[in-house]
Formats: sequence, structure tokens, C-alpha cells
Amino acid sequence: MGLDKTQSPATGTPTSLYVVLDDITFTAEGGRRAVVFDVQVAIPLKPGAAPIAPVSVGTINKFTHSVSGQPTTLRFDVTEVARSVAKSGAFSPSSIQILLVPQQLVKPDGTPLVPKPSGPLVRVGSVHVEAAIDK
Repeated sequence: MGLDKTQSPATGTPTSLYVVLDDITFTAEGGRRAVVFDVQVAIPLKPGAAPIAPVSVGTINKFTHSVSGQPTTLRFDVTEVARSVAKSGAFSPSSIQILLVPQQLVKPDGTPLVPKPSGPLVRVGSVHVEAAIDK
């Protein structure tokens, strides 16, 4: 699941960079589904180029990040990922792609705890990038 985000025109070497997911809510559609989502970022090496393989920067967990159904905001530090990309060429926070990948939960014996999701269980109101950039 790719997410739209607000854009920042700055380019250069990031001194700090966070991906912020606002208004995260979990839905109960369709019964039991995945409750953990891997948050991944993919950053193109230069404008217009294909992004590097997505890198996991954290997870969203229904049980730890959902407070009685109220929307939650989470910040993920992607500074090191962005710095490694910036060494290879131009870097622009607006080029970051954010992916939410549902995780299959398993019991200790390896059997699935919940079926693979067939639809959205998590909704994100908005995504933005907070960046401090050295020009």
C-alpha cells in the first residue's frame, strides 16, 4: 500500500529525516486480519530514477498503537537510510515512497495466527516528511 505525502522542495544531505504518519486508525472490516504492518521507505537515487529496494524503518501494531480506536500519530526516523542514498547522488525528501506491508502473524509452532489480509486494516489520514537538510 503506497501512501501520498506532502512534499518538501529541499534537496541535499539530510541531517535528520522523519516520516510522519498522522491519524492512523485500525478498522475491523472483514473479521480477523493482520494487525502488524511493516513500515518501509524507498528512496530514488536521483530524481526520476527507480527507488532503491524498500528498507524497513519500523512497524505499526494494532495492539500497541491503537488507543481505544482513537487516531494515532507515529514518527519513523529514516535519517540513516536517506544519508546512504544522498551519498550516491541528489536526495529529495519529496521523492520518498512509503509502503505499509501487512505482516503474517504466526504462533510459536509456525502456524498462522490470522489469515493474510485481503483488504485494508489500517488507514492513514496523511503522511508527511520532516527534514533538516544541509544544502
